[in-house]
Amino acid sequence: MSADPTPFDLARLTGASRAFAESLFRDVPEAREHASMEGDEPNALHLLVQMPSPTGDPAREIVLWMNGDEPSVGFGTWHTHAGLWDEDDDMARLVRAILDGQFVLVADEQGSIGEWADVIDLREPEELLDALTSPDAPARMRILSWSGREDRELGLSDLEAT
Repeated sequence: MSADPTPFDLARLTGASRAFAESLFRDVPEAREHASMEGDEPNALHLLVQMPSPTGDPAREIVLWMNGDEPSVGFGTWHTHAGLWDEDDDMARLVRAILDGQFVLVADEQGSIGEWADVIDLREPEELLDALTSPDAPARMRILSWSGREDRELGLSDLEAT
């Protein structure tokens, strides 16, 4: 990613960036206010979206960029690329899930996120159970959401109570 993003102009994006931007802004309209562009060609720029967390924690920032013609999403120190997902719109749905607190970061006992963050997709109930029952799982797990509203500490006993 470039150090100095260019103000957003949909018409100056590459075709792949434009298609992704249109899909993203349809599903996540609030991303548009955080959009800019990067690249060397004046009329072939790539989409860049940087959405800071309302918590003020830079470790919870959402960043979207183009890896060539492939959209990529970063959440804290975790990231993924569209080629690892099944459908073209999965990146926009992933961003929506992060914003809605359904896709969260796993923190250590002190609430810190490591160099390579672990994530849990709460849209898939078995992921939380798997994380809490893995051989190296702590007794309690701290999850951090983008907004901070869904932050909590969980243990296996909390799942059994529901």
